Amino acid sequence: MKTIEPKTMRKLVVTTIAVLTIIVVTMFIATCSSNNADTRNSFTPQQQLQLSEQLDSIAAHLDDSTKIVSRISNDTQYGIVYMKGGRIYLYDAVENTTNEINPYKMNVAARVSQSDGGILTARVDADENYILMVAATGPKTIERGLYRYDLHRKKLTVLSVGKVEVNGSGFIVYEKDLEIHFNSSGDKISELLHNENIEDTDSTDINEDKPVKRRRSEQVSEEIETSEETPENILKEAETNLEPVPRLDNQ
Repeated sequence: MKTIEPKTMRKLVVTTIAVLTIIVVTMFIATCSSNNADTRNSFTPQQQLQLSEQLDSIAAHLDDSTKIVSRISNDTQYGIVYMKGGRIYLYDAVENTTNEINPYKMNVAARVSQSDGGILTARVDADENYILMVAATGPKTIERGLYRYDLHRKKLTVLSVGKVEVNGSGFIVYEKDLEIHFNSSGDKISELLHNENIEDTDSTDINEDKPVKRRRSEQVSEEIETSEETPENILKEAETNLEPVPRLDNQ
């Protein structure tokens, strides 16, 4: 019987392991693809119709003091997000349950002052993954909390606390020294230093036709320079520059 050399044996072992690895990886990918397909097709057409009718029925029975934020309908969830009395709720048509989304109970850093308005505004992102909400955090009207609720993971994140402004489909939050921009999904897209001493003026940029922002110190120095050219100062300067006029003697 012919023996296999050690070098040849090692090659066979390596080749066998490589083939088995490829088979395992291929099976794993096929299994994942099958699971994803099952997830995407989790509702049959009949179920989708039934869930849509449930949403219609719930929406019709909400009273006038309720504001519907968004109606959610996709391959994994059917529901209605609505606000009432400074609180926000999620009706789940699949489970046929209604639950309050209480930011503070999910995250103690997410302060909500019900006496100052509670949840003030809310919106669902275009992909129906998150609820972005702005909440009153206390009596200071300039301070708000921008929070994000994950509809899939059921978790709440504090994005920022400060002066919150709607910016198109996203938000701008002015913190103490920062200006932070968020997109419609609550992802931070930019952050820059915010100088509170910058103000809008009436002057415009010739090229862009936009208000020019200047520091207060620059405006004050310009006001000082301008104030020095008063009528009294001009008169004094004229008096000091006067030369004697020769006297004409007729004799």
